[in-house]
Amino acid sequence: MPSVPWQFAKALASTDRLVQSVATQTFSRHPMCLPRYLVFAVTLVAPAIFVSPAAAQDIGGGFISAGIGNAGIEAATIALEDQVSEPGHRTVDAQARTEFNFVPTESQRRRTASRVARNLVPAPQRDEFAAQFDDDFYAMIDGELSYYGLSTNNLADTYAFWWLIVWDAAHGVSTDTTPAQAQGVRDQVAAALVESFPEMSDSDRQAISDEFVIHAVLFMNELEASAGDPARLANIKSSARSAAISVTGMDPLNLRVTDEGFRPID
Repeated sequence: MPSVPWQFAKALASTDRLVQSVATQTFSRHPMCLPRYLVFAVTLVAPAIFVSPAAAQDIGGGFISAGIGNAGIEAATIALEDQVSEPGHRTVDAQARTEFNFVPTESQRRRTASRVARNLVPAPQRDEFAAQFDDDFYAMIDGELSYYGLSTNNLADTYAFWWLIVWDAAHGVSTDTTPAQAQGVRDQVAAALVESFPEMSDSDRQAISDEFVIHAVLFMNELEASAGDPARLANIKSSARSAAISVTGMDPLNLRVTDEGFRPID
């Protein structure tokens, strides 16, 4: 486990080129049942953040803004590792999951999108990049995630969404995630965060949650764009693996997805 688990991906890859648009491609459905046409526009101004493994996503800003220090994040990482290593599934009741609900605001979404843009996008394109992540964008994503019993307005749900996406990206594949698997991962996350995270305001929960959504979408699009390009695929796999290790403390290549969430490979 990294000694400072949330200080990662500070050395972003070069941003002197843009991720190629996939607008002209025939859109297939994502393993999370997320139609590509909902999110392809993000790639129009997304930076080349997957050139190097060092470019594993910097999603620490939301945690910093929420006032969660390294000690709190490390506690959450340890709790999550315990959830994954347990042989049986720990049930999280509905009340516990609601602790991570929040009522989103457009102003917080603008702040989060602007922060991500500052980290990833050259100055001339930041406004265009950030403007894509508006209420309509989240409504579309939320509509698709509802099939899995997940929501963009719940931190545990969006953490699970992000984790499933980076697991796919680290393996270089698009798997057919089931609702049971998605909810299993969500319950692992919820149980870990209930044990370790302090009480947070709606704004704090949203700040973290929205970053998970944005970065999940960027990983998802880069994974599809890397099809047929072995070098590009190798970069996204390495970057996703680095991100997963930094955030969760666990190597996605050592995990499998089950109805009980992530479990170690036997």
